Amino acid sequence: MIPIIVPDQQDGIAASAVNTWLADYIQQQHNDCRIIYIGGDWCAPCKALKPLVDKLLTQYPTIQGYEIKLDQDTDLLAAPNLPPLIQSLPTLLLVHKGELLGKLSGLVETNTIIALFNNGPVGETADITKEESSIQAVADITMRLKTQPLICAQDLFESLDSNIKYQPRLQQAKSLIDLVQYCSINLMDLTQQEFHEAYREVIKLELTLALDILFLQFNLSHKEASALYIRTLNCLTDKALAAQYRKKLHSIRR
Repeated sequence: MIPIIVPDQQDGIAASAVNTWLADYIQQQHNDCRIIYIGGDWCAPCKALKPLVDKLLTQYPTIQGYEIKLDQDTDLLAAPNLPPLIQSLPTLLLVHKGELLGKLSGLVETNTIIALFNNGPVGETADITKEESSIQAVADITMRLKTQPLICAQDLFESLDSNIKYQPRLQQAKSLIDLVQYCSINLMDLTQQEFHEAYREVIKLELTLALDILFLQFNLSHKEASALYIRTLNCLTDKALAAQYRKKLHSIRR
């Protein structure tokens, strides 16, 4: 984000006038659509929010990011006739051509920030179809892995557009495809080293999906397959969910 330097007392403007100065700044005719992040290095919620804003800005190329850093002792009082733009930190302001389009204060969720970004001028917000497409692709791959031969999931992945194929969630799905292929060939005759390699791949993935695939596609009465299932099961932190998968294993052992 591009830094904005707020005039300080050395420039003849009191620090307490930051809200008044910011109101004047917004009314200037900026041609670009701007998100102004206001925070401070000393502010814990600011440190948590800023990376989220930075990441979203990469998905909204028509919105330019700007940053104002305030000192801990900055007085946020506004002029009596003006509503304060900054009431707490962090604050996000969306401005365009002298108009305040939206405002957020405090540590908010990503979806709330996206809603603010989408308040930008019609037709100028970034295209998030790519994100939606990748989510749908992962869901389709997951469904095929659970219900169809492995080649169906492989074919679907290979048919994906390169714009989404290399997104992290799709690469994770590809890792799961590779794991299933590896296990289907080698699981019944694994060396100790190969077993641990396969397990390291499992723990990188969505655990319940890995458990479902192991349960559906492999003979869990086999020692190695059962051990892989149990070790994956033990990584679950949700006790109720772990109990459900443990029951599945018990049903096979009876």
